[in-house]
Amino acid sequence: MISPDTLIIIKATLGAVSVCIFFLSAALFLYYFRIYFTPWPRIERWRGRHPLWISMIRDEEQQKPLPKKMTLDEIESKLPASLRLQGFCPVCLSNIKDEQMARVLDCEHCFHLACIDPWLTTNASCPTCRKEIIVQNKV
Repeated sequence: MISPDTLIIIKATLGAVSVCIFFLSAALFLYYFRIYFTPWPRIERWRGRHPLWISMIRDEEQQKPLPKKMTLDEIESKLPASLRLQGFCPVCLSNIKDEQMARVLDCEHCFHLACIDPWLTTNASCPTCRKEIIVQNKV
């Protein structure tokens, strides 16, 4: 028969071991899942290393189409500049004054030449409504 003192020691030891196992498993759980529950700046350090981030980055890269560009000659031939009597330029947020040169896109949005030309050289779309400007490639 086991003495009562030995039973108390065994119960205390088993209790302490079970508490240690619980806290160790909780710590491992929180360590593994911390990348899902931390604020954004801390997540950046996992970008590119964790398999979840790798799959998300690959999905993002496959979904992004390359932006279409226009040369200044294409801009001039497709969208000639004209004198506008009135209008509003949403790029610089100012009115197009009397007899000022402006460019009117297919979607009827008008812009100052100095405002829209840099945009069109990097993006072949309207900066206001994002309607694509169709450019015919010369073969």
